[in-house]
Amino acid sequence: MFPEKLLAIQGTYDNLLLVAGSGATSTRELIKLTNDAAEAGADYAIVTAGGFYAGAFANNRAAMKAFFSKVAESSHISILIWY
Repeated sequence: MFPEKLLAIQGTYDNLLLVAGSGATSTRELIKLTNDAAEAGADYAIVTAGGFYAGAFANNRAAMKAFFSKVAESSHISILIWY
C-alpha cells in the first residue's frame, strides 16, 4: 500500500470505525493490501477484484466465490465485497 495512504489510516480518530478500500488483480496482492490496511489501523476493508475479472466472474460464480473466499480467509480484518 502507498505510504501516504497508510499515514492517512494511522491518523484517523480512535472513536471512529475506519473502512479502507483495496483492490487488485491478483488474490495475493489483494490480501497483502488488505492486511497492510489492517496493520495501519483499519477496522474493515471494502475489497474488489480488478476490472479484468468482471467478465470472468459474471460467467463463473464459483470462481468469484473462490476468489473472495480466499481473500476473506487470509485477511486480518473483516471484508465487504464490492462487485
